[in-house]
Amino acid sequence: MQEKPYLFLDFDRTLFDTEQYYRWLGEPRKQRNQELIDGTRPLPDFSQFLFPDAVTFLESVKEKFTLVVLSFVQLDYSPDQTTLQRKKIAGTNIEKYFAEIIVTTNRKGKEGMDYLVQNGDVTRPCYFIDDPLHLSDMKTHVPSTVCILIDRVEQNTGIEIGALDKEYLPDKTVHSLSEAAKVLLDI
Repeated sequence: MQEKPYLFLDFDRTLFDTEQYYRWLGEPRKQRNQELIDGTRPLPDFSQFLFPDAVTFLESVKEKFTLVVLSFVQLDYSPDQTTLQRKKIAGTNIEKYFAEIIVTTNRKGKEGMDYLVQNGDVTRPCYFIDDPLHLSDMKTHVPSTVCILIDRVEQNTGIEIGALDKEYLPDKTVHSLSEAAKVLLDI
């Protein structure tokens, strides 16, 4: 039996509406973020911040792909930011869909390649859905990866998500996970 292809999924701005979460968190964001980490502010029901199409998407692709969360965090807010990111992911109740949850402060491309090497699967087909910042890095480290840009600008606050790396354009661009499911299930 042929192994299922890997589908690496970003968390923030792909599955999780980070801008909605930031509005809930309020200002000063860094201080309020630390209060969540320290436990001096109660954690919210993080599932309320999932994009409406997230669970339906995961249900639709779980049989065809081995799902892996590949989430990057910056330590600007706190050296314990990875702990909060894991709490956010766990609090959305989507862990059951994933073979692995990777939260990293390193480059996603390197983490993706390391994961494939550790699992002895460097030749297994890979797909990666993310916002623009990490697509180029993944393609650099795992050139055979089909990279799908998710541009949710129309569905969130309209905050610009940054310019694409001019050296690399995604293999596909979608505006929702519903669109991504159609692309992936036709493969």
